[in-house]
Amino acid sequence: MDGSIEIINMLGTINHDMRKLYFLTILVMSCSSARLTIDNIKSGNDLERAKLVTVQEYFNDFYDTGMNSSWDNSWYKLYEDRKYIYYGQKKVRSQSNLQYFKKVDKDSLTHDFPNYREFNDKQFSKTIFDKILSQIDNDRPNCNQSSSNLEHHYKISEGKIFITFHVSTICDSKDKYSKSYYLTLLSNDLSVIDHKKE
Repeated sequence: MDGSIEIINMLGTINHDMRKLYFLTILVMSCSSARLTIDNIKSGNDLERAKLVTVQEYFNDFYDTGMNSSWDNSWYKLYEDRKYIYYGQKKVRSQSNLQYFKKVDKDSLTHDFPNYREFNDKQFSKTIFDKILSQIDNDRPNCNQSSSNLEHHYKISEGKIFITFHVSTICDSKDKYSKSYYLTLLSNDLSVIDHKKE
């Protein structure tokens, strides 16, 4: 009987220790997943938590929303050291917490996107409108009713931006019209290297 009581006591101790270990694990996990804050990143803390991305992803983030100083869900440069540029996107309805936190290698960035610091995204948008979007509108067939699908793709490499737009239009529910537009720009001054449509 005494042996049984001793075993029960031992099991109780083991269960108690396991509960302590469980709560300790939860506590450690909670600390490791602590919220990323803008101030911490700007002070050079939590940099190891940044996701390493390619120059292409950096460019896509940069162009899609624009890096600016307003916290309206845009991407924003937060910190820079000798190897990386760190940037992030704030959480919705938050002025201090980050939803996404990324870093890009500076050597790769300088190679493929040498003027990343001075890149004029407004001029970039205007060039696309002038050279492609306005042309797409002019080329659109005359229809009583139409539905269109527009796809686009950007690629940046060695200081050049390769832009592709593809539009397909169904005219009056029967005739299908498709055309692709290609534009290549120098990233430093957005001058046109190549411009064609097929």
